[in-house]
Amino acid sequence: MKIFSRNGFTIIELVVVIAVIGILTAVVIVGYGAYRRGLADNTMKSDLRGTSAALNDHRNFNNEYPDNLDETNKVQSEENSVTYTRRGVGFCLEVTSTKSSKRFYKTEDSEGEGLCPPPAPIAMQMLTTGGCSTTRMLAFDVRDGLSYWVQKLADGKCWMLTSLAYSGRGTDTYGDAQRLEDLTSDTTFSPSTPAFYANSSNRPFTPTAPSISTDGGATGEQYGYLYNWCAAMGGQARVCQEDSSALDSSISICPAGWRLPSRVEYQALIAAIGATNSTAGSQVLRTTWLAQYSGHWGMYGWIGAFDEQGTAGYFWSGTEAYAGSVTHADGLAFTYSSVGIASAVMSDAALAVRCMTK
Repeated sequence: MKIFSRNGFTIIELVVVIAVIGILTAVVIVGYGAYRRGLADNTMKSDLRGTSAALNDHRNFNNEYPDNLDETNKVQSEENSVTYTRRGVGFCLEVTSTKSSKRFYKTEDSEGEGLCPPPAPIAMQMLTTGGCSTTRMLAFDVRDGLSYWVQKLADGKCWMLTSLAYSGRGTDTYGDAQRLEDLTSDTTFSPSTPAFYANSSNRPFTPTAPSISTDGGATGEQYGYLYNWCAAMGGQARVCQEDSSALDSSISICPAGWRLPSRVEYQALIAAIGATNSTAGSQVLRTTWLAQYSGHWGMYGWIGAFDEQGTAGYFWSGTEAYAGSVTHADGLAFTYSSVGIASAVMSDAALAVRCMTK
């Protein structure tokens, strides 16, 4: 009997062995990579949940979420970056990592992979200054369902960044529905009638994304309506009938919980955001407050008609121009190159309305 022995692999066998080793190595590397990525993902989610818990503790103690993250409420691993956006009565956190290509988010009631989802609009009548976000958010008027951009600005006040477009009546859930007359087609002044004036292109149902690039014409959806002061002040007898009752600055056309700003509050806003009386200041007002050139109706008194739309913006305040007289009121005015108080505007003219929380 002959005994055969082999001293080594054939070339083909060696190639097969090398291939098998390569495959096993790749499997190990892929598996280890997946393990590390999974570990990174879990660390990211853990940071979100830890930060969320700290935010909820802050809310439980202070009755609101904080404006910003700090060392007392931020849980963040070394390789991660957690960002926070306050959304009125809610929030959204996002986290990224140097060890993962993924991004995760967490809100007050949901979490998932990707960017923060768009916030659901909140009822304006339920929104307070404390619950107002320092980033722009949508809120809707319960009376008619129209929505507006709102934001807490540098003066610490919560402002509408879209001009009011309420036409009266509507749902009276909060006791704030009002009766207004549409006098758009009129050319005569009606200071005792709560009235609004609207170009057909300025009837917003949902405002466009915050922008200053679309002013006037068919793209002027954020202009809202123009109101005489009788309407702006909520139809109260002191303004509309000029009776002897006291002027009540808490009453206005604004949704419940909101009101017209005073002359002093306009001045404080201008100072806080740095909207100086200049071309640069005008642009600050446009980009920060989203002021638009909505013009006026009949402000100069010779005829009731729309004017200066596309070149100037005018907004009512709740302040009488002269103590004891309701024939004139103050407001805010701006053009391409100026920002300031519009003094002693005739109350039968029609200007835009921006509300702020009480």
